[in-house]
Amino acid sequence: MPGLNELQRAHADAGCEVSNAIGDLDDIGIYCQMPADVRAFLERENLCQHFAGEEPYDAARKRDLEAAWAEFCDGRERRFEALYEHHFDDCAIRHALIGVGKRYDLFTDTAPDYCRPQDMR
Repeated sequence: MPGLNELQRAHADAGCEVSNAIGDLDDIGIYCQMPADVRAFLERENLCQHFAGEEPYDAARKRDLEAAWAEFCDGRERRFEALYEHHFDDCAIRHALIGVGKRYDLFTDTAPDYCRPQDMR
């Protein structure tokens, strides 16, 4: 888990304004090169991962976490698969999504199809 200074440095070096929801260094590294729909997915997935790691220390917190899970995590595999299919013809985006899929265990029926170096933009 990166420290606050490392996250702030990565955000500053990213090349665009990166949402504060993005807390994964690899996601920060690709964020600025991605189209809006991929950026939105990365924001949502980072929030999902954040709340998935929280502990429900009492009943109220448990309800809050269940609501966050429903908002950010429900249907994540389906959304990822649709995004992957939508951008399949763009090798650079597909390559980035393969990394996201592996990082967050998002591949279900979608098998990664690696790009050749010469197909990358």
